[in-house]
Amino acid sequence: GLPFLIGAAFVAAGVIALFASPTGKPSRTFAFSSIWYALFLFTLFDYHTSRLFVPVFHLAYAMGPLGCFILPLRLPDDVDLLVRRPRLVYAAYGIGVALAAAVLVTHGLGRSTVLLRNVCGGLLGLSFIFFVCTILMRFSRAEGPRRDALRVLVGAMVPAHAPIGVAFLFSVAGIPGSTTLFCATPLFLLPPLATSLAFLRHNLWGTRRVLPRLPTRIGLATAGGIGGVVVG
Repeated sequence: GLPFLIGAAFVAAGVIALFASPTGKPSRTFAFSSIWYALFLFTLFDYHTSRLFVPVFHLAYAMGPLGCFILPLRLPDDVDLLVRRPRLVYAAYGIGVALAAAVLVTHGLGRSTVLLRNVCGGLLGLSFIFFVCTILMRFSRAEGPRRDALRVLVGAMVPAHAPIGVAFLFSVAGIPGSTTLFCATPLFLLPPLATSLAFLRHNLWGTRRVLPRLPTRIGLATAGGIGGVVVG
């Protein structure tokens, strides 16, 4: 049940980001990444049991890492490299589409996807480590409001992405200890909560929209209730 809960949290955070800034590049990239995170988590249990949604799992497994490479370069705003060469984003997504197509075609032909899945797992682990290093580097150089927003993200993103990224790399390389590191998966509840907090307190998505009081209170009460159930 935990992957479904975390996936739902990512979907909610992605919807909040799009609602806050429908045309903003950081919010759209975050929403895009959240969808692939959620699809991966929603189909993870099925992949090991009934296997009804294997193609969806393969698609999310291939596309997810590429969004994770781009996202830290856009939080809270684009780095100079993306400003100068915005086509790098489309190139990264193109690689993800090509990898996903290769996995789906191989699976459809009834051949083994072990090698391609190892590539996806390695990319996912590397993307998580890249995410951690980039966020930490940007935080160390940030000042003022940008630093305040990044401080919230660092406190949530690093504890979640670092151990799971190492776990994926250990798993692909056959190094013992990956199973123990995967026990840190519940920490992935922190990133969607942190982005929502950074949006509320530090205007992470760069919007001027004002949240309506009653729906905001209902949303916070619901999140608090779910959090209490999870802790219990």
